[in-house]
Amino acid sequence: MAEVKNIKFKYLYRLLNSLEDPEDGLTAKDQFAMSTLVHHVAYGSRGREESQYISTCSNYYSVRKLANLCLDSTLRIVRIDVEKLCEMTGARVIDLTTPSARQSNLEITDRKDETFRRADRFASNFSEVVIEGHVPSCCVQLIYTGSDDDLPTSEPST
Repeated sequence: MAEVKNIKFKYLYRLLNSLEDPEDGLTAKDQFAMSTLVHHVAYGSRGREESQYISTCSNYYSVRKLANLCLDSTLRIVRIDVEKLCEMTGARVIDLTTPSARQSNLEITDRKDETFRRADRFASNFSEVVIEGHVPSCCVQLIYTGSDDDLPTSEPST
């Protein structure tokens, strides 16, 4: 197994879409897509957009904030074990939680560019960390299933 160094986050959190099953792990819509990171963060991978990235939040508070905007009647939130993920797969984990991390990782030189500004706003609002690669099911734990009305204010104990 690879030695894992400099892991900033113990866990990451993801609000699952209706097609995702944590028992299957998490997979990007198209692992072979050539989407830019800034485009993925700005526009996601909704509808016909394909991306090789998986968006997550660096903390429970941020995924809860995202869940509050969701229109689905049933919400499902998972916690991803980052150390286990990196040890097992070598997946690329891209931190976008700080302005300097976004500036360097989103690879845009013009901060006035609309796509960059949109990506910067979303990444900042939801403390975004992006994963490039598959997340095996053994790294994913379902921590909440239910409605927005019942969503706990702090991370549910498991």
